Amino acid sequence: MKPIVKTSLLALTALAVAMLPLSAGAQAEKPRKEANPNRAIPFRGTLEAKTADSITIKYATQPSRTVQVNAETKILKEGKAGTLADGVVGEPVSGSYVEQDGKQVARMIRFGKAPAKPEAPEKPKNP
Repeated sequence: MKPIVKTSLLALTALAVAMLPLSAGAQAEKPRKEANPNRAIPFRGTLEAKTADSITIKYATQPSRTVQVNAETKILKEGKAGTLADGVVGEPVSGSYVEQDGKQVARMIRFGKAPAKPEAPEKPKNP
């Protein structure tokens, strides 16, 4: 073999070996983020029952869930401010809750159907 070919092969091999740690570091797994314990979990179903401090939601495909209600819970009835008394058993209910001390505590509850969205104004036609 000619000396130039040997030198070129040796240089390329050395370069490839030197680049291995760089490419291995790029493929290393990134640490996975832990779930935020304060993340609100959504719910949507039918109001099955209510008490002074909780509601029970009936789902179509899952078992019922009881969610606690406290003073910080925001309650809406058809898009307007409401109270727990506004909830009617058998009507749609949606909202979100967080896990606190092993209990599911509601952050927000919406009773009834969502309010209709206002129609967007028509775009003017270009002549």
